[in-house]
Amino acid sequence: MQRPRRLFGIANSPVSLARPDCLLVVAALIWLTMHPCLAFAQAPVLLDNMDGAATSLRLLPGTTGSQIIHHGIDRQTYRRGTGAERLRLACPAGHSSQLAYKIPEAPAISEFRIAAQVLSNRPGVQLAALVTLPRTRNTATGQAYELLVRSATIGQGGDWEQLTLEDVPELLARVARVARVQFGGSIDERGATISQIVLLVPGGPGVADVLVDRIEIFGVISTTEIPSPSTTNAHASQQTPIRTAAIPPKHSATLRGVPQIIQWQGEPFELLAKLGFDTIGMSRLPSAQELAEAQKLKLSIVCPPPTPQQLTESGIPDELAGIVAWDLGSQLTTTDLEHVARWQRLLEQYDSISSRTSFITPQLFTREASRVSDTLILGRGMLGTKISLHEYSTWLNQRRRLARPGTEIWTSINTQYSPQLSQQMTAMKMNDENNTVVSYQQLAALSSATFSARSRGFYFRSATSLALKDNATQLRAKALELNNLRLQLAEPWLASGKLQTAARSSQSQLTALVLQVERSHILIPVNWSSTMQSLQSARGNTPTSFIVPGVSESAEAYLITLGGAQRVRKRRVTGGLRISLESFPTDAFVLLTDDPQAFSQVSRYLRRIAPRATQLRQELATLRLQDTSRVANAINDRSKPISSLLAQAQGEIQNCGRSRSSKTFDLAYRQADRAELLLEQCEQLLIAQSATAGKLSPFTSSPSFGVVSLPAQVQFQKNLNRAPVGKNLLQGGDFEDMQTLLQSGWRHKQLPIKGIATTVRLSPEAAHSGSYCLELEARSTDTTIPAPVVPASPVWITSPPLRVRAGEIIEITGVARVPEPLIGSVDGLQIIDSLGGVDMSLRIPQAPSWQPFRLIRVTPTDVDVTVSIALTGLGKAQVDDLAIRTISKLNTSQPAQAAQRSEFTSPTR
Repeated sequence: MQRPRRLFGIANSPVSLARPDCLLVVAALIWLTMHPCLAFAQAPVLLDNMDGAATSLRLLPGTTGSQIIHHGIDRQTYRRGTGAERLRLACPAGHSSQLAYKIPEAPAISEFRIAAQVLSNRPGVQLAALVTLPRTRNTATGQAYELLVRSATIGQGGDWEQLTLEDVPELLARVARVARVQFGGSIDERGATISQIVLLVPGGPGVADVLVDRIEIFGVISTTEIPSPSTTNAHASQQTPIRTAAIPPKHSATLRGVPQIIQWQGEPFELLAKLGFDTIGMSRLPSAQELAEAQKLKLSIVCPPPTPQQLTESGIPDELAGIVAWDLGSQLTTTDLEHVARWQRLLEQYDSISSRTSFITPQLFTREASRVSDTLILGRGMLGTKISLHEYSTWLNQRRRLARPGTEIWTSINTQYSPQLSQQMTAMKMNDENNTVVSYQQLAALSSATFSARSRGFYFRSATSLALKDNATQLRAKALELNNLRLQLAEPWLASGKLQTAARSSQSQLTALVLQVERSHILIPVNWSSTMQSLQSARGNTPTSFIVPGVSESAEAYLITLGGAQRVRKRRVTGGLRISLESFPTDAFVLLTDDPQAFSQVSRYLRRIAPRATQLRQELATLRLQDTSRVANAINDRSKPISSLLAQAQGEIQNCGRSRSSKTFDLAYRQADRAELLLEQCEQLLIAQSATAGKLSPFTSSPSFGVVSLPAQVQFQKNLNRAPVGKNLLQGGDFEDMQTLLQSGWRHKQLPIKGIATTVRLSPEAAHSGSYCLELEARSTDTTIPAPVVPASPVWITSPPLRVRAGEIIEITGVARVPEPLIGSVDGLQIIDSLGGVDMSLRIPQAPSWQPFRLIRVTPTDVDVTVSIALTGLGKAQVDDLAIRTISKLNTSQPAQAAQRSEFTSPTR
């Protein structure tokens, strides 16, 4: 048997395919992972968030042909603070623009280090320092000799990245040796100092667009020079504090109950209050007028805190007392957490409201983030995916277990499709406006699934204003308002309830979470097999029963909807109290209580909100009926089953209207729910019939475009079937030769995680074709302890970028095998393309034998396309025959190629 060829060196110690700077990043991550307590130990002596009123970077004289086209502070795109410095530069190829940043004089010692956040549209940006040699004179100028010392780190461009410069004495020695050879004479490096940081931006065709943010200097600097207004001289502040704000006395303020936060997009506060939100999430500090309006409407505000410089200079003004929590942002790296840790310490020092909380939305380092912040916001993109509610709940609970004990958890829920999915829908002409927003059923299902993670707050993410008048916005606003009414009904149990053993159901996949407050229990049923694509649940006229353990036999049972409450049958059986329901609406709760006051409070709330709740439910059902009827007409499907379901749904909506008129709101609510159940059955039948008739096939492996865009899906599939396929553009996707992978630009990356070792290799183990396949493996280094939760993909490999033109259709195909489900992650093996991103990735939790996959994307602009293969948990996965092809635009004279692609089908999950 052939021995495996290790793709990236020794299995336990793989070598990266990326450039040397990636090795530095990996080494730093390893160090920080092994020493988490040291990640926040060293503070910079100078910190500049580059968001002051004036710009700081200057073009050095003598830069051949360089020209600044634009220079200013960008308040829209930045990494820290409130802005970043932006420059657009023209420079001929073969030369570099040299942008200087003046700093207080610093000795060129080994402790000196520079870091800067840079975003550039082209690769090759590099940090450097202008070093002055006071003991050596430049014979041409008579001034002290100056040398430019360049960092070994080179930017790759395309996204924010941190560039660093360190080991200055060693780099200086190398440059000095070269200078002696070129210019002769003696060069004395003793007493070398640094007074300017230089950013080198390579020239080339077109314009270089560069943003610079958060410059940090570590080491020793002169304290006699005064930094610029946007700069904090941390070293000087330690010696002689520069703050002018006194440390105020502590007061108290808290969030009310379970906060329901909406991401603010400029809407009138009054509108958001009417929709049932009690908290507004802003991306900046509110104005005095906004604070006054929020106070008048009894709304709370969460937002980013004042910057560290504002805190040290002015503290926190008393008028900001209406802000109940500080939003510390979304943290991606340990460097982000260093910044937040210092920020949090300043807040603790200067905030007069001792109980004001802070929260972080961690992306990778959940455990580390929980050591810094009081609260974590957890969430992931669910709309348009095939992730089940059980997988979503498992993912949330895994993240909660990663956090330190006692950390409060809030969850974020997207109310609109991800930008990548929306972009793909637009490119495929499937962007029906009603198909891009969350439905009430999805909101209710996601909210219920989060209860198992003991979520104490909800942050609803919004990309566009809820004040817009288009149909999609009105649909989203109604769904959010109805969901807020449901959350407020359950608030007493969500705020302080204890999670009990789940209640078993008579239907498979259906269980109920049980929350207890004193003598009252509330059951929250969830169909764990449901996805955002198919929210089938035990409801409608199907009889259902639950066995609830630990409930007193004297407790009364009530079925609760937003339209009212009714008593249901119960009896004592082995294992608990059996609750029998003749019908079970979509979003219903079951209340069990022997406390008459508890039921009285629920009844009063239902009487107050029932008229509005039933109105919203009827309006949502009416809109869905219109959409479903339009789809059936567009694809010319008016078969007897479809027509019957549509007629029944219309009848239930009309009955709902009559019941509302007679003020029998509980019945009206159930009738609207039955109408939506009929419409869901109709939609599933339309999709199934289109697939059976060959009008629709699973042309993409991941996203769910919904029934509203079914006519566009059918047309797109017809065009796709008739379009010829081009040649494979991807080199090395057969995974046969290591040299081909190395030379063509494949990159191997790993996230060092304590206790996990990873391997990437070319394996001869039953390759799908040829002699080898790609194999990724992650394993625990200590088999004596339980398998850990894997916080992020520990290892992945990325293909070289392929340039494609706007409007081209891209086909990504391959085969994958995952012998056993991965441990510590619900995502399995992920195939992630750069056009779709993580939210549209293909997830393969298990595939015992080779399973083909196919993804279709449309390029909205000229762009580089890459494919990443990521192992998200402990285990092994294999990939082979990966290919990227372009599909020509519709050509009716060449339909033959379609048959060649029909073999590729989507995974079942």
